[in-house]
Amino acid sequence: MSLGLSHVDVWLGHAGDGPDVAARQLRERGLEAAAVSSGGIYAPDSAVIPRGFELAQALGVAVVVASVSPSALEAIADRVPAGVTFCVENHWDHALATSREVSAALGQHPRIAACLDTGHALVAGEAPERAVEALGTRIQHVHLKDAAMAAPLERLIGRRLRSRLLPRPAPVPPGEGALDVAGMRRALDAVGYQGAIAVEYEGNEPTAALAFLLEAWAAASRVA
Repeated sequence: MSLGLSHVDVWLGHAGDGPDVAARQLRERGLEAAAVSSGGIYAPDSAVIPRGFELAQALGVAVVVASVSPSALEAIADRVPAGVTFCVENHWDHALATSREVSAALGQHPRIAACLDTGHALVAGEAPERAVEALGTRIQHVHLKDAAMAAPLERLIGRRLRSRLLPRPAPVPPGEGALDVAGMRRALDAVGYQGAIAVEYEGNEPTAALAFLLEAWAAASRVA
């Protein structure tokens, strides 16, 4: 099955042989990079910071995304190259899991934006549409992924205890979780979002799952 995609996010781990090899592999597949994902940045002196920006510049990408520790934000902000936007991605079991936490962190760093991961929002117990309303125009990249909404008990015990005591949330096939694709489309349209939508599925048989998400997004645009 061909998904007909023209752009993809490139994870830093995909470029282990260097930016030139990554760029060649994209060309050979008829693809362009929409964003670079640096994975996680948890210290101000992390080597991931410059590597992510170097890969973005080599690929001609204007967006770099990563889950971060708040303690690393100042160091990141000081190193963002001209023409590149760095986006903090919410992650359910990290310090910046909800829109409230991401917004508070971004309030101290006006040059940094947000990447909303709908799956992580749901696992953290937040409706993605509410996260869009809270973050507004600070959102510069979106990962569209389904997940089960966190149960009240899971939210009550907190992310740290939850990550230690409970199994890691399993991937949820699109359409079987709590993601409201049409609601997300309306929320993003309401804040004037013009960036990329990266569809994600981390389970088995990802092609069919991603095709489902693409069709759901297209259907939402036809209704809007």
